[in-house]
Amino acid sequence: FVLTKGPDGCLWALPEGTWKTIVERSDLSVAVERFLVASAYECEPGGRGRFLIPDALRRYADIRPGDEVAIVGVRNRVEIWSARRWDAAGANVTSDHIRRHLPELFG
Repeated sequence: FVLTKGPDGCLWALPEGTWKTIVERSDLSVAVERFLVASAYECEPGGRGRFLIPDALRRYADIRPGDEVAIVGVRNRVEIWSARRWDAAGANVTSDHIRRHLPELFG
């Protein structure tokens, strides 16, 4: 899989096929392409399914050694958040916001 920066201060883990589809899109702006591609690392989980997050990505996501993280499945990717940032992001989502967007999901 490929690990790269996400736009909200989290990391994105993407299957290689999804990654390839994203980077081959011709409609990506140069800035978005640079943001995603320049920080991308190929990761190979070890025997226990563990993997190392490169230092540059840990700094970007504010993940320090020993920190707790939140791992969240979203559409075609997995997001990896520092627990601090995940809590802060959740605090910004209100019940009203969710209720406004539920009709989009359930018609």
